[in-house]
Amino acid sequence: MNWRTARNALEWLLSSGSSLISVEFNGGEPLLEMATLRRAVEFVEANRPPGTRVAYSVTTNGTLLTPEILAFLFEHGFTISISFDGVEAAQRKRGEGTFEVLDRLIEQLREEHAPQLAPHVKILLTLVASTIPYFAESVRYLLGKGVQAIDIAPRLTPDPDWHPSCREDLERTMDEIVRLSLDHWRRTGTVPVSFLAGARPPDASASAGEFLCSVSAATSLSVDPDGRGWACPVFASSLQELAPLAREAGTRLLIENMPFAFLPDAESLMNVVDGYGDDGIRVIYDVANGHFIGESPIQGLQRVRDRLGLVHFSDTTRQSYKHDPLGCGDLPLAGLAAAMKEVGYAELPMLEIISAKPDSDIADSCRRLVEAGFGGAA
Repeated sequence: MNWRTARNALEWLLSSGSSLISVEFNGGEPLLEMATLRRAVEFVEANRPPGTRVAYSVTTNGTLLTPEILAFLFEHGFTISISFDGVEAAQRKRGEGTFEVLDRLIEQLREEHAPQLAPHVKILLTLVASTIPYFAESVRYLLGKGVQAIDIAPRLTPDPDWHPSCREDLERTMDEIVRLSLDHWRRTGTVPVSFLAGARPPDASASAGEFLCSVSAATSLSVDPDGRGWACPVFASSLQELAPLAREAGTRLLIENMPFAFLPDAESLMNVVDGYGDDGIRVIYDVANGHFIGESPIQGLQRVRDRLGLVHFSDTTRQSYKHDPLGCGDLPLAGLAAAMKEVGYAELPMLEIISAKPDSDIADSCRRLVEAGFGGAA
């Protein structure tokens, strides 16, 4: 990334008006551009508005973390996320010869930067099928090295090694990781593996943007080295791959409003899809998902009308997210049939319900749709 691109992104961030801003460096390997990273931090420190706090973070494979770079990062309060798969047998699958480098790095951090290790360093373990046999051993190894924060996440790209038998192996491995984390918690009072630490339950009074990552609330921007800005780089790259495949296969690509995902409401969904600029991408509007986050399903349908390709129906409340048969929640059906007709949607609604007695519940849900004005064919 050239300095002009970096500076433009930082100027946008500093003009946001927020009292707390986050500057994250990832890639690729951001430490290959250490001069730009250092210049970016100096620019932020020189230009941040009075009273504005800045949280810096960097994600790195760790192989370029020299004592000088570590000193600079800790001086500025960086959170350092190191991609490291643990024991040698697992790390070897990521890169030959890297285990020794990272093992020495963790030792150096423990011996020379012990006060910073717990609050400022976390290890990122990537879950792939081939490393399942080493996962619990890797967590044990990292805890033994003094690591206090471990994130586990699946690989985002396809993994051809996954097969049904992996499930049992993964369950046994995760059971062992839970036991290790409990032992650590009993000794230290902290939970080292992030997904076991718990999360704040959804607040029924929260706005749609509060349910998700900050991209949906227009408070986050990812800037690539070419200067292009994306609310979510994974989402954008997925569309770049999937849209041409859909056209080639003669099928439709549809994006749904999802409460606990990137685009929860009709407005943010349409803003992103329209901004991407592919007329072939359509929208699934799920009325229960809209209702759950506090959105009016009628207004949601009106907002997505230009791209509406499918409508999902189920029932939920706004306090507990469900896909129940119609009549089991408090989704208002009144006016939805007229709204769908008004926006030009002529297809039948699609039921998407979870039920232990689907035959009778589907029949009853169809009856309720008919009563709500969808006609005898519903």
